Amino acid sequence: MTGTTAKAVARFAASPDDQPRRQTDLVETAPSRKNGHGLFGGESDSNVLERTIEGDMSKKSDKTDTSKRDLILDAAEHLFSQKGFATVTTREIASQANVSLSALPYYFGSKQEILRQVLDRRLSEIQGKRAAMLSEAAPIDPENPHSMRRILEALLKPTFIMSQEHRDFTRLLGAVSIDPNPDVQAAMNEVFAQYPTGLPAELRKSASHLDDEDFFWRFYCILGAMIYIQSDTGRMDEMTRGKIDFSRPQDNLDRIVTFMLWGLAGPPSSGREG
Repeated sequence: MTGTTAKAVARFAASPDDQPRRQTDLVETAPSRKNGHGLFGGESDSNVLERTIEGDMSKKSDKTDTSKRDLILDAAEHLFSQKGFATVTTREIASQANVSLSALPYYFGSKQEILRQVLDRRLSEIQGKRAAMLSEAAPIDPENPHSMRRILEALLKPTFIMSQEHRDFTRLLGAVSIDPNPDVQAAMNEVFAQYPTGLPAELRKSASHLDDEDFFWRFYCILGAMIYIQSDTGRMDEMTRGKIDFSRPQDNLDRIVTFMLWGLAGPPSSGREG
């Protein structure tokens, strides 16, 4: 084996600890009846035992794989949110997850893929809840402010729930949204393309007094506010000297939605009327 090949194997191949044992190694001493028939019809007991063990080991292996993957993703989510994608090393992730370093390339292949899957697992959950809430909010009356509130809550509430259950992820989401690193942007764009927030047509209709440019600028400002809130830098605590209570997500959501409704309902920007 050449030096280059050896390095490639060391880098990308999983260690024996990361691979399931051969099931046949576990049944070499399995007893069988002399006539080749067992208690389960015409099949020998050893064959049945071997198949049973293989099935059990396969299930155990699947659970082990899932557990290790989750440990790695949890560790990466925490470290990326605290230190940034570029700064964190795969060795740090492995140490935080308490797995061997070789487990990372075995399960994910690259640090960028780890980031992609960190984003994907949470955003898929957010999008599922968002779709369910939008469905429950239907039918929508664009002229009714209560209907508009339900749309905005459906867009925002799943993210607020996530911020309470997984604070590291919401910080990470805010950080990657403004991170210029090409690897970060590529991973984020790929995942976001799968789960587009979308803009319900009714939301646009509710601001029919605004032209497209004015409306989308306001929507852009709304998204910017959400990204800043998600980044959770602690700056607002310092600026307000603790006057904002982040422990009441529903109250905070009501305030933000009210702000957004007023922003969309306001008159056209100066010089754009008529």
